Amino acid sequence: MEVLTFPLTLVFSGMHDFIVNLFSTGSFIPHGHCYLWKPGLVWLHIISDAIIALAYYSIPLTLFYFVRKRQDLPFSWIFLLFAAFIVFCGTTHIAEIWTLWHPTYWLSGILKAGTAIVSLFTAIELVPLVPQALALPSPLQLREANKAFSAQIEERLAVENQLRRLQEELEQRVESRTAQLVQVNEQLQQEINERHRVEAALRTSRERLILAQQVGKIGTCEWKFQTGELIWTEEMEALFGLAAGSFEGSYEHWLKRLHPDDRSKAHLAAQLTVTQAADFDTQWRIILPDGKIRWIAAKAKIFGDGDRADRLIGVNMDITEYKEIQQELQQTLQTLTTLIQASPLPIVVVETDTTVKLWNAAAEQLFGWSEAELLGHQLPIVPEEKLEECGQLREAVTKGEVFFGVETYRRKRDGSNVVLNISAAPLYDECGSVNAILLILQDITQRKQAQAALQDSEERLRLALVVANQGLYDLNLETGDAIVNPEYALMLGYEPDEFRETNAKWRDRLHPDDAAAVSQAYEDYIAGKVDDYRLEFRLRTKTGDWKWILSVGKIVSWDSKGKPLRMLGTHSDVTDRKMAEAEREQLLLREQTAREQAEAANRIKDEFLAVLSHELRTPLNPILGWAKLLRNSKLDGQKTAYALETIERNAQLQTQLIGDLLDVSRILQGKLSLDIAPVDLETIILAAIDTVHLAAQAKSINLQFSIIDFGLENADLVSNSSKQFGNLKSEIPSGSAVPHRREPLTWGLPHQNHKIQVAGDTARLQQIIWNLLSNAVKFTDVGGCVEVCLQRVGTQAQIVVTDTGIGINPDFLPYVFDYFRQADGATTRKFGGLGIGLAIVRHLTELHGGMVTAHSLGEGHGATFTVRIPLINAALVDNELNSDSSLDVSAALSLADMQILMVDDDADTRDYISFLLEQAGAKVILATSASEALQLLIQSTPDILLSDVGMPDMDGYMLMRQVRNLPPERGGNIKAIALTAYAGEMNQKLAIAAGFGKHIAKPVEPEKLIAAIVELVRR
Repeated sequence: MEVLTFPLTLVFSGMHDFIVNLFSTGSFIPHGHCYLWKPGLVWLHIISDAIIALAYYSIPLTLFYFVRKRQDLPFSWIFLLFAAFIVFCGTTHIAEIWTLWHPTYWLSGILKAGTAIVSLFTAIELVPLVPQALALPSPLQLREANKAFSAQIEERLAVENQLRRLQEELEQRVESRTAQLVQVNEQLQQEINERHRVEAALRTSRERLILAQQVGKIGTCEWKFQTGELIWTEEMEALFGLAAGSFEGSYEHWLKRLHPDDRSKAHLAAQLTVTQAADFDTQWRIILPDGKIRWIAAKAKIFGDGDRADRLIGVNMDITEYKEIQQELQQTLQTLTTLIQASPLPIVVVETDTTVKLWNAAAEQLFGWSEAELLGHQLPIVPEEKLEECGQLREAVTKGEVFFGVETYRRKRDGSNVVLNISAAPLYDECGSVNAILLILQDITQRKQAQAALQDSEERLRLALVVANQGLYDLNLETGDAIVNPEYALMLGYEPDEFRETNAKWRDRLHPDDAAAVSQAYEDYIAGKVDDYRLEFRLRTKTGDWKWILSVGKIVSWDSKGKPLRMLGTHSDVTDRKMAEAEREQLLLREQTAREQAEAANRIKDEFLAVLSHELRTPLNPILGWAKLLRNSKLDGQKTAYALETIERNAQLQTQLIGDLLDVSRILQGKLSLDIAPVDLETIILAAIDTVHLAAQAKSINLQFSIIDFGLENADLVSNSSKQFGNLKSEIPSGSAVPHRREPLTWGLPHQNHKIQVAGDTARLQQIIWNLLSNAVKFTDVGGCVEVCLQRVGTQAQIVVTDTGIGINPDFLPYVFDYFRQADGATTRKFGGLGIGLAIVRHLTELHGGMVTAHSLGEGHGATFTVRIPLINAALVDNELNSDSSLDVSAALSLADMQILMVDDDADTRDYISFLLEQAGAKVILATSASEALQLLIQSTPDILLSDVGMPDMDGYMLMRQVRNLPPERGGNIKAIALTAYAGEMNQKLAIAAGFGKHIAKPVEPEKLIAAIVELVRR
């Protein structure tokens, strides 16, 4: 820090002194001077040195800018040295100002030394530059050089323009290769004349001539007659394939290089030019050193002083390409002429005034005029009525228009017309003007006739398709679009205007079951894997219905590679046929099924009749046998009781068989009806057990019954098994499939509110249980077990009957509920029966809204039958029971106040019904016919009418209709019950329809009749 403090202090002190002295108004003695300076003198030195320094600094900046902008300036580095020298000089003047007050002469000395070095170096470098600078051209010389250069540029531009013109001429010559032969010759002559003009112009400037020859590859020559010298330019030698300067220079050497066949012609032309001063303008072939032949066009002219010619100057030009073009044009013209004459189409060329210039053979054949007759004459084929049309066409073509396929007609030589397609185009001369018209004619008479025939055929086809209700389609196989006729759209329920068919839409309308097969068949046909396309499938109509369609198609167009492009076909609505076929198949299937069923029914019928005969005769044998023994023999009391018991048991069996047969008949006819009422299933089961217990006891079968109700407790049951089934075992065998108790079996009725009740027919429900129990007992061996379990399962009552019998074969299990089906139908069978009991069980169970199932593990493993029937509401049951109880209790009393009119034509029935009703306390009025009943009804006012249906003269239905036609005050609204032996369901419906309130079938049960009367009167 101490080292730096002194210089900084010195600097600041010096600056302070400098500023103070600079602006001091008093005189002082500057350093290095011994006299006193006044401020004016000081400022004179300061301002002068400052201005000099400023000028010295600005001059280098200007030099730097000048050198930078003039990059092409010679000796630019010397300017930089001058700039450095001037900068140093300016800096010394700044130092002079400083040293007025401060004696820093070492700084001033360093600056002056630097100035001296730069000045000396600049002086040394400047000396050798003087000669070089003097060698540079002066401004006057530069101006003269620029003028000369501009003249050269103008001359070069003129030559370039000439070259460009020559180039354009060459391009025109190339384009003329496709022109006609006459035009080529005329253009060639024009080019030669133009070349003469160019040669005359080239003589004015040797340089231009050389340039033109080089560009145009044109050789020039000069033949001096006196010396015989022949002078060729380098271009001339190049045309003949010679190196520059290698031509021998004589007439003979030139003549030797010509083609042998052209030498005499060339020699003759040269002699004529020399002797007669004729223009030398000819063409010949030359042979190059390599043996190639080229065509040369030569032009020359005689020159001399006065009238004396002393030399010939000429030019040669290679016209090989033009000759080749000429030959090609000749060949093309020949080919074109041949094509025109060989063309099957008439081709005619006429002038703008319709004068015939060309008339080919096809035109001769079509119209009847020969070419010789028409050339140079007016075209005679235009009828008078087509003159205006022809004039308009000619005028348009003359203006340059081109027409294709103009359909019209023209006149033949024999006066008949021919329908044509005319194409017309203008032909131009060398000036570009239309001088002729080309006509190409196509006879379409037969095609027009074919089109007319085709249209007629298409119309007939369309009418046929309409009549046949067929749709026609034209499918573009590339785009997938199809053109269809209106019938195609109408077939699918669409209006023709709104329908557009495509391959994709067609696939979308396919029935899902047909889509895969139809698409595959379609792809196979398109790919050529099958020969025919004939498919039947379903298409969705506009309304969403399905129609069967017969589609027949054929590919009619292919591209060059064999790819199909177009397919035509028809769609036919075959829905009716398909429905008929389906109906026929269904009829056939139904017929076959019916035949099989009939055969099976006949077989079952035969088997059933054999079994029926056996089952009916079997109980008759002990009945008749014991009856004879009782009549003819003296049996003791025990035997007599046994005989009567046997007769009773077999009679009951016979009755049951007949009852089952009648039930089956009613079921098959649909006439089996139920008398629905609340039923306690426990009571029903106990009654059925009571019916079969003797048969079970005879085989020592353990018969058990249990109730499982989760609303009951076992303690609530009262034991009475010894009273009813004292000789039966009370234990359920282990392994049983039904729920069981380990304590002794108990029987009893639960509390009224806990009964398991269903809505059903008491007799039919007991028949269900009896059939199941009797089968179980029948098919269970001696000492076996049969169990019955009643339980509540949700909203259903379930009855399960399980036995340890012979079981059911699994193959027969699905048919166990069929009519007349038995697992063993042979004559050697062990167990009897008609095979209808389980069928009746199933039908009765289903009539109660329930279901029955069978289960068995197989033969020897017993069987289990489960019946499920819907439960009824407990409160409803209580009300109905209370209502029924009140009816039963009060029925006899209620009839005491009733007056009943009873009509029946059968006296025994009248007496029986009358006695029954009077015993119940009713007053009965009897009538023997319907007419008598009408009179009694009008005379009295009974509470109810009981009428038979089947009566002579007027039946019960007619009687009831006449009663209902009476006014209410005369008995028209009387309650009525039909009592009839016609017990069918249809008869019941007829009775209700006639006006009866109830229908009761004969034979009449007293309790049922009284209850019906009370219920109807109270309704």
